[in-house]
Amino acid sequence: MGCWHSWSLVGMAIATVHIAQPFSAQAVSVTEVARIAKNITVLIENYTRAIALNPQYTEAYGIRSFLNLLLGNFSTAVTDGDRALALSPNNRDLQMIQSLALFLSGDFRRSIPVFDRLIAAKSTDYHLLRGIAAFLMGDYALSRPSWTALTQLTPKDPIPFAVRAVTYLLEQNPKPSLADLRQAAELYRQQGNIQSYNERMDAIRQIENR
Repeated sequence: MGCWHSWSLVGMAIATVHIAQPFSAQAVSVTEVARIAKNITVLIENYTRAIALNPQYTEAYGIRSFLNLLLGNFSTAVTDGDRALALSPNNRDLQMIQSLALFLSGDFRRSIPVFDRLIAAKSTDYHLLRGIAAFLMGDYALSRPSWTALTQLTPKDPIPFAVRAVTYLLEQNPKPSLADLRQAAELYRQQGNIQSYNERMDAIRQIENR
C-alpha cells in the first residue's frame, strides 16, 4: 500500500468538510452551490419517503447518512448511520460512512470501535483516522497502535514516526520519542525535504538539552 493510499480517507474527510463550508468560501458561484445543495436535499427527501414506506430499508439510511455528510449535517448523518448499522452491523460500506460521520461530528470516542472493526476487516487505511481520533481525544496511548501500524505498513513515510514521537513527548517519555524523531528526520533527509529534516533535528536537540 502506497503512502498516498494511507492518507486517502483524510482527503475524503477534508473534502466533506470543505463542501459543508459557507457558500462564500467556495470557488464557485453561490447560485451553483445552492443548486447542488438543493439537488442533494431533494435526494434526501426521496430517501426519507422510501424509508417511510419501508423502515427496514438499510441502504436508504446509509445513503441518506452520506448525503447529510455532504451538507455538513454531521449529527443527522450519525443518527442515520446508527439506524443503518442496527439493521446491517457487518456492512463495511455502512461502517465506512459511519466512521466518517462520527469523526466529523467530533464524536471521536464512538468512532474508535468503528475504525477498529474496519481495521480488523483488513481495511488498513483506517489506522490513520483512528489514530487521529484518539489523538484528538487526548488519549495518546490509544492512538499509538495506529501510528505503529502505519510505520510498518508505510515504513518510508516519516509522518507516522513523527506523530508517534509527539504522543510519547506528550506523555513525558522522551527516549522512544527521540528514536522516532531520528527515524522521521532520516526519512525526510532521504526525500530531500531539508526543512522538515532540520525541524526534527532541532526538536531532537531541544529534548536532549532539557
